[in-house]
Amino acid sequence: MKESLSNIYKGHATTIKNKTYFTTKQYVEPFVNALKFYTDKFICEVKVADQLDGNGNDLIYNKVLVTGIFPSDYDFTIDKTVYHRVVCMTYSLDTRKPMCKFYTGVVDPNLNFYGFGDNCISIQDIEDNSALNYSSVQTVVNNGLKDNCKEMLSQLIALQLENKPDILGHWVDFAIKKEFINDAGKVKLSNTLPIEVYKDMTMDKDSDFYTEGKLSVAKVLQAFSARVNEDQKDLTNRYEKIQLVNKLLGL
Repeated sequence: MKESLSNIYKGHATTIKNKTYFTTKQYVEPFVNALKFYTDKFICEVKVADQLDGNGNDLIYNKVLVTGIFPSDYDFTIDKTVYHRVVCMTYSLDTRKPMCKFYTGVVDPNLNFYGFGDNCISIQDIEDNSALNYSSVQTVVNNGLKDNCKEMLSQLIALQLENKPDILGHWVDFAIKKEFINDAGKVKLSNTLPIEVYKDMTMDKDSDFYTEGKLSVAKVLQAFSARVNEDQKDLTNRYEKIQLVNKLLGL
């Protein structure tokens, strides 16, 4: 669910498996401060925890995604779609290995994320009763401002896919077999994701992505990103999933 910064700052500290984790504000505020020279606009998505903090308070966020949206000076437009530069912080406390990530890319007006390049993400463990290291945020920003999002998205406009039945088989096979591996572990696309996107583009005439005839690669990427974006159960692996989608489409 989406919340304001002021609301998520009310999230309490918690203990999971005898390990103590800080308040949401203690984790997020240094990230916000690290971006103060770039933006004051942040969109927050959170997953409320199942556990209590021991004092009867249930306002605990186990999963958090904070997206800092840069001002219009950093925007670019392709085929009438405006893309906004973003830098994101996401973390999860209730996983086998609690982890925090800083990453960058761009979003479209619906906040669907796009990113290209392995050097646009930084990952670190969240240790028991320990602060995070925010020194990599500026590196992520710098790498993002030199990335090729604009060039990649521009090139996709002219690319098209053919033979829809074969495409679906390829997509499903990829989702079943392929995974993205980095310091946070392994990430896979849902086996049902390709089917959902295929239906959106070829069967559901009410879908924003419905297409008759050849499929635009740009629109396929957008459809996949929209499905990844709407998955509120997994706030912490969007960067990796979009990298998998890029590979699925041969980008």
